[in-house]
Amino acid sequence: MAEWIDLLDPEREELRAALGREVHDLAFEQLLEPTRHDDEPRPRLEGHDHYVFGVFLVPIAIREEDRVYYQEIDLIATHERLVTVRKTRSGTTTSGPG
Repeated sequence: MAEWIDLLDPEREELRAALGREVHDLAFEQLLEPTRHDDEPRPRLEGHDHYVFGVFLVPIAIREEDRVYYQEIDLIATHERLVTVRKTRSGTTTSGPG
C-alpha cells in the first residue's frame, strides 16, 4: 500500500524527508517555488525514471469578493508514496468583473 504525504508550503528539509528518494533538481525546486501570478505554471504530468511529477491549478472562487484565484498543487508519485505540495495563494489572485 502506498503512503500519501500532504504538505502545505514545505521547507526544503521537510520536502526532502517526505520524498524519500532523489528527484531531479528542477522538479525539486519547482516543488519549493511559490506560485507567482506573472509566471503561473501550466498544468502538466511528466514521467521520469522512478516517479511522476505533476503540476495542477485548482480555481478557487471567492463569491463575496467577486474574484477567483488558482491554488497550485504539485505532486510526486512513486510506487511507495504520493507527496502533494499545496501552495498558498500569495500573489495569485485575479479580480472579477467590476
